[in-house]
Amino acid sequence: MSGPFEALAHMMENWLASQGLNFVRARSACRGAIAGYKTIDEARVAFEAAAAEARKQFDLRRH
Repeated sequence: MSGPFEALAHMMENWLASQGLNFVRARSACRGAIAGYKTIDEARVAFEAAAAEARKQFDLRRH
């Protein structure tokens, strides 16, 4: 991802785990970074947590 706008677009279009707490936090952080009241680093950390959460949910579904 090249920044919070691209990360947010990816989350809204392609995310499998769109109901998790980390997804909601990441969506909010990306929106905040785009608006200028959150840092890009805050958005990145939140996005990475949401990605880890989504991976766990995907792995649980596969087994």
